[in-house]
Amino acid sequence: MFDFFYLPACHTCGGILLAWRRDTWSASSPNCRDYSLTAKVTHVASGEDWWITSVYGPQADQEKILFLDEIRAITRIMGCFRRCIDDSELIELHLHGCLFTWSSERDSPTLERLDRVFVSEDWSMAFPDHGLSALAIECSDHAPLLLQTDCALPHFKRFRFENFWIRCDGYLETVEAAWNAPLPWSHVDAFRVLDYKLRATARALSS
Repeated sequence: MFDFFYLPACHTCGGILLAWRRDTWSASSPNCRDYSLTAKVTHVASGEDWWITSVYGPQADQEKILFLDEIRAITRIMGCFRRCIDDSELIELHLHGCLFTWSSERDSPTLERLDRVFVSEDWSMAFPDHGLSALAIECSDHAPLLLQTDCALPHFKRFRFENFWIRCDGYLETVEAAWNAPLPWSHVDAFRVLDYKLRATARALSS
């Protein structure tokens, strides 16, 4: 019913316990430091997640500066990573066929998307028919990721619209589903969005 992460105490002080109900929350990626425990918390029903940092403030004056430096380092590292992705103009590739890449391998496992692939815009344009998928978990708690650079049918790379398609059952539903499919990246650029939607619609019609 409950699960937990903890930072061991030193004699009678310094311990931290983070506990949660497994039917409502899941937690992953624990990071224990000298005075803090940080973890990613996910709401089971909605899938919304956030990070929580629990701290134990020391009483000794000489340790208080170290404690404050540790808190600054935690927030600084998170911000630096986000800025690095933005400054490098990287795009996260969409993972097909799987929502999670890591399992705690318990009876009621915690499932998380910990493994991701980022590429540059130049790479994305050089390999427009790429595909990213997760393989079966066998000898690790992480699912191996398979990145393919050419997932298109070899003889139909040039898209040609067929007039008879508009008379086929399900034509409008196919176009609507492809056009409204979720974007594989959070970075929004109008021309890139249009290009992605046109390619997705072309692939759906061709299939």
